[in-house]
Formats: sequence, structure tokens, C-alpha cells
Amino acid sequence: MLELDVTNAEHLESLAGRVGEHVDRLDGVVHGIAFAPGTAMGGNFLSTSWDDVSTAVHVSTYSLKALALATLPLMKEHGGALVGMDFDASLAWPVYDWMGVAKAGMESAARYLARELGPDNIHCNAVSARALRTLSSSVIKNFGDMLKIADEHAGKLQIAKLNVDENPHTSASFGVQGIPLLVFFRNGVESGRVVGAVPKAQIEAAIRQYLG
Repeated sequence: MLELDVTNAEHLESLAGRVGEHVDRLDGVVHGIAFAPGTAMGGNFLSTSWDDVSTAVHVSTYSLKALALATLPLMKEHGGALVGMDFDASLAWPVYDWMGVAKAGMESAARYLARELGPDNIHCNAVSARALRTLSSSVIKNFGDMLKIADEHAGKLQIAKLNVDENPHTSASFGVQGIPLLVFFRNGVESGRVVGAVPKAQIEAAIRQYLG
């Protein structure tokens, strides 16, 4: 185990040499780093100071590029992969605030890194597994309620996610005008909708009403 503070230039500059004392190459690197001060989340979007925003962006966004450069000497000759752990940045999640902005920036940085590192056969991707019970997800309003509902109805409902940015024609065909949006189908026919990040009780009521 090696110490690495991605905001510390000395740590980054020495990383390849320190890792090289144990292995002669890296085939891949996983970036699972994110942080935002408490004032940058929790519904404080409009009042967050630049100092706190810059911290969130530095640690959660710029660090992907910083880590890529720090480990490049161990991958450049034979190629490799850089994977950033992402969260759905296509939505304005309640109380996620500037961390959501930072994650969106990380996604964009991953695309630029893929362009820049591709000629060296180094792939860069951002991966969002799904909604998981993690410390970071715990700050999202009603997130725990959504997980409980998913557990309670496991095997009874089929859930599909639509990325409205990547599928504009599909979104238009379903009349999606705002997100988040839950659309319920029963026997292949739409039976109802719930718009916005709503409490658990309202989602459960909608399930009973539209799918019961």
C-alpha cells in the first residue's frame, strides 16, 4: 500500500517510481476518488463558495488526468486502461449539487483522455455500475427509500433506465419533458407517470395505483 494524495504534486511525481519498486508495469488503473466539502452538497448549490467548488473539482475531476499522467510511464510501452468510477451525471440529482457537476466533468475528462492516450493504446472509460449503497449515495435525497422500494419489489417489476441525452428520439417518442421521471407500463401499455424526486410513500402509492 502506497500513500497518494492526488492534490499533492510530490506524491504524483513520485508515484511511478514508487510503484516501480514493486512491479515493472501496470496493465490498468482504477480511479475511485471523489470528495466535496459538506457545503458543496446537501442543497447548497447556489450558496457554495468557489473555494469549496474548486476542491470538489480538483479531487473528483482533475485528479483523473493527474493520475493518468502519474501512471503513464508504467503503461506507455505496452498499453493499458484507465477506468474512472462514475455516477449518473445525466440528471440533476437532489442535494448531489457540485459533486454532480464534478462527476459530469470527470466524464468529459475521460473522453478527452481517451483521445489523448489512445495513440499509446491506453483506453480510458468512466463506469457507473448502478445505484449502490455507498457513503456517497447516502447524501442523495430519498436514495435510501428508492433502494428499499427496489428490494421490496425485486422479482415483481422490471426496471429499465433511459439516458435521454443518448436517446433523444426515444425520449421524444415517450414525451419526456423533464427528469427525473418514472413511467409505468402494464401489459405493454403506459399506465401512469411520476415526475420529480418524490418521497418513498408517493412512489409506493404510484406502484399500487398503476401496477397493482
